Amino acid sequence: MGDPRYVLRQQGTLDDEPEEDTGRLPGNSPEDPSGSEILLERARVVFAAAQSDSRSNQHIAEVDQLVDVAKRMGEVSVVGQLLRYAVVVRLAVDGGEQATREPLAEFEAYCRRNGLLVLLSDAGALRAKVALGSGHEDTAISEIARALAVLDDVDAAEEVRSPHAVLGTVLVDISVVLMALGVFEIADQIMRRAQKVAEATNDTHLEVVLNSNRIFLLLEWGRRLERLNFPDTARQNFVKASMLAKQTEQVFLSSRFPVDPDRPVADQHQALAVAHAYANPGRHHYARLGDRLERATAPHDKIDVALPLARCMEREGEYARATELLSSVVASTAGVRMLFPLLRVSLYRELARMTELAENAQRTGAVQDYIHQLELELWQLRETRMVTLNTRREHERLAREHGAVSAQAMQDPLTELPNRRALTERLLAMSDDARCFPLAIALIDLDGFKLVNDRYSHGRGDEVLRAIANTLREVLRGDDLVARYGGDEFVAVLGGAPLHAAHAALGRAVAAVDRLPEEVTRGVTLSVGVVSMTRTETEAGVLARADAAMYEAKRRGGNTVVVLDGTGDEGVTAGP
Repeated sequence: MGDPRYVLRQQGTLDDEPEEDTGRLPGNSPEDPSGSEILLERARVVFAAAQSDSRSNQHIAEVDQLVDVAKRMGEVSVVGQLLRYAVVVRLAVDGGEQATREPLAEFEAYCRRNGLLVLLSDAGALRAKVALGSGHEDTAISEIARALAVLDDVDAAEEVRSPHAVLGTVLVDISVVLMALGVFEIADQIMRRAQKVAEATNDTHLEVVLNSNRIFLLLEWGRRLERLNFPDTARQNFVKASMLAKQTEQVFLSSRFPVDPDRPVADQHQALAVAHAYANPGRHHYARLGDRLERATAPHDKIDVALPLARCMEREGEYARATELLSSVVASTAGVRMLFPLLRVSLYRELARMTELAENAQRTGAVQDYIHQLELELWQLRETRMVTLNTRREHERLAREHGAVSAQAMQDPLTELPNRRALTERLLAMSDDARCFPLAIALIDLDGFKLVNDRYSHGRGDEVLRAIANTLREVLRGDDLVARYGGDEFVAVLGGAPLHAAHAALGRAVAAVDRLPEEVTRGVTLSVGVVSMTRTETEAGVLARADAAMYEAKRRGGNTVVVLDGTGDEGVTAGP
């Protein structure tokens, strides 16, 4: 495999470093980082940069290269995390459904196939986020309910076990969707859970991201309370948000966000600037917020900055200027779908209020009653969303519980592959389906596996079995079946595959295992026998022929594929 630093530099994803440099990236521990940590740290840096500038093609290309390198390393969890970055970087620079469809589908399928529950939950949260951005609120509620149900299966031990704060990041993604849906109480619960993870992992970047979202929640909640005519309680939320922003400023300096040490932190991070302006509006925020408004491209960012800037102008008595500002933002964001639609409600409310102040007008009692009734309707809509969300979450939880019980009977607990019983049922179904023919069957045995158990331990042997099972799953087609037959034997079933295609596919699997690092396989390779099942053949008969082909591969020294035709004559052979 080689040093990941070399691979990344060859692909142009790491800057050149002087020879005396250790190769560590900002944020790594003092110890020499592992190859996986180098990849993940680089992905974090790319994502942070993607949120701050517009070099979209560069960021997307780089994170895709990181995914390719991770796949060659064969570490399942790392590949899953980097596939997530491939999605969120695209969300940061594009945000559209079309840009994220394929990488999101690959991310979700990979997590499901490899049992990565935390990341599978995140796939649901990201789908919900994309759905909200496309205006499909009901779909978003279903997706986030599914994400929460998956997360319910994660035990407490796993919450603090993730060295890269994967769970904390996922919880932030979920909380953002819940905020967008206006269910602030559940969002707050999820954020509190994320806070515990951030404290356990000591991840400063995650802490900044989490605090930024908590600030937005406090401000959005405060704006809602203002519209419901609770100004004092709303004010308390604004002050809390500013206090949290102050705490975050020092942490920001050690995060992965691009930092300019010569500028105040609040000038560099929108959430902090907005929070301080709400808590203490005035002219001293003009330059800072004005700069943020010029930089803002997303509609919700423009509104998020314009609202406190208008408050600052109101404090200075510049009502006409505030009205002009808000009117321009209304015009520039009109008709554009937004992740946080309640921001638009706040925008129109502020515009109406500033217009009255500019014209020295007063609302009539009828208008005030109308606004109050409208806010009550919005509040009731929020209550309906919470009931719908909780109902669907419970439905998903029960469905997963039932599915898990059924799956356990058909799944090998060590490798999470289908077991022998599942293989028998699949073969029976496929043998009755003409569309599955030609039907190739491969028996796969591990060369040198007994030595691993004898020389190291059975625990290390289990690790080798899991690594090889994951590799087989990844190399073969998504609709091919890979099952654990027993011990160190696996069976692959390739529907619609003639012998030459099956030979090529299993040859790639042998080569992929052979390329895995020594510390992963402990020198274990594959011997594979491949045959084509006839329509009248039994499972025992076809596996006996595949077994004979596999033993021929063993006799040839292993690490190879032997294919036998229907008569038992030897066909082609292949090695890596």
